[in-house]
Amino acid sequence: MRLIAGFAGVGVAATLCHILILNLVGSLTPAPLALANLLAYLAASLITFVGNALISFRRPVTLASGLRFALVSAVILVVDQVYLEVFRTLGAPLWISSWGLAVLNPALNFLFLRFFVFAGPR
Repeated sequence: MRLIAGFAGVGVAATLCHILILNLVGSLTPAPLALANLLAYLAASLITFVGNALISFRRPVTLASGLRFALVSAVILVVDQVYLEVFRTLGAPLWISSWGLAVLNPALNFLFLRFFVFAGPR
């Protein structure tokens, strides 16, 4: 239960950060949607990696886990970009598609973090 509670808490913080930055940069600047999402994703990823390492999985922040996390983040970022472009093409408002990421990202992150980034003996 501690794992899920920690993951949920870190996830809420990272998700809110992502949505806030995406909407601020995407709505208040002339930056392309892809750049707005990249900036938001990078900020949220830092919260996700450090928070989950220390709180959820109780693992040290190491270069090896950081590199695995970077690989996972790159994969998820591509999924996010494709998702946003599909919804933009369909004419969905940014605020609606960004909340879709709030559902997709936690599921993908938990699976990758649990079984790849922080995998190993407990």
